[in-house]
Amino acid sequence: MKSLRWAPILLAVVALNASPPDVNASPPDVNGAWKVRPGPKGAAFKTIGSITLNFREDGKRVTGTVQIGAWPGDAPILDGTIEGNTIAFTATGTRTSSTGIPTAKIVATVDGDAMDLVLSFIANVPPGAGGVWEYKGGRLPAGK
Repeated sequence: MKSLRWAPILLAVVALNASPPDVNASPPDVNGAWKVRPGPKGAAFKTIGSITLNFREDGKRVTGTVQIGAWPGDAPILDGTIEGNTIAFTATGTRTSSTGIPTAKIVATVDGDAMDLVLSFIANVPPGAGGVWEYKGGRLPAGK
């Protein structure tokens, strides 16, 4: 029982010595090409077997292009941001559907050269395209 009296003191010492998160830390280097495919659940929208992303990172902003499967196709990255290891942006495709040209919201989490990506359609959503689609992949070698 005597050892339990030291537990609060030990916890306080550990807490005081822990490094706080660096809020000014640089975002991860996301420059270059990335490719993701349907995640472990295998769930993907039928026209999007894979997504290829080409990022240009500038501090906490990201620009570039994204190729979202056969449909909605190629799109510029709009309003791209990086917070910690999370990239978020919207992209309006170039291939139309019966409801117009769709816009997707993409949120990707980067861990080194690996990426988890979540795609959802937010505008001009055709029937069957609703929902959230999960993808996994990573950075492509330079020149690919």
